[in-house]
Amino acid sequence: MECSEFERELKSLIYYIREYGIQHADIKLNDIETNSEIQHQFVSSVHKGFSLAQQSVISCLTKILLEQKLVKANIKKSNVEKSKNEKAILNERLQQLKYQEHVLRRIVDSIAWQILQYDLTSIRRLYHGHALIDITDSNIDSCIRASKNIANENPLHFALINDISSFK
Repeated sequence: MECSEFERELKSLIYYIREYGIQHADIKLNDIETNSEIQHQFVSSVHKGFSLAQQSVISCLTKILLEQKLVKANIKKSNVEKSKNEKAILNERLQQLKYQEHVLRRIVDSIAWQILQYDLTSIRRLYHGHALIDITDSNIDSCIRASKNIANENPLHFALINDISSFK
C-alpha cells in the first residue's frame, strides 16, 4: 500500500474509532449517564464505528500481506540473480510493509483495549505467544460473517476479530 493511501486510511480508521460514535448518535454527552436508552444508542453507534474500522483494517491488511508475499518472492529471485541494488530496494519496501502491518494491528489493539476497559488481566488472556496470523491463509470470511451476525442480533455487542490484532 502506498504511503499516501496508507495515511488516508489511517485518518479514516482513527475517525471510526474515536469520533464516529459521538458524531452519529443524536445525543448530548451529558445525557449519557442518566438515560439508559441514550446509553444504548451511543454504545450502538460506537460499536458501528468499531465495526467499520475492523472491516477496513481487514481489507488493508489483506492487501499488505499479499504485497509482502510478492516482495519476499522477489527478494528470493534477486538473491538468485545476485542483484544487490534490487534486493536493497525490495528489503526497504518489505520493512515499510511490515511497519504498515504493525500499525494496522495496533489499531485493532486499541479497539480491544477500549472494549476490555483497559483491563490488563483480560488482555493477557488474548496473548498466547504465537506468531501473528496471516489472514490471507486463514478462514477470515467466517470470522467476518460471525462478527456481522453478532452485531445484527444485538447492536450492544461487538465481536472483535482477534486474528487481526497483535495479541497472539
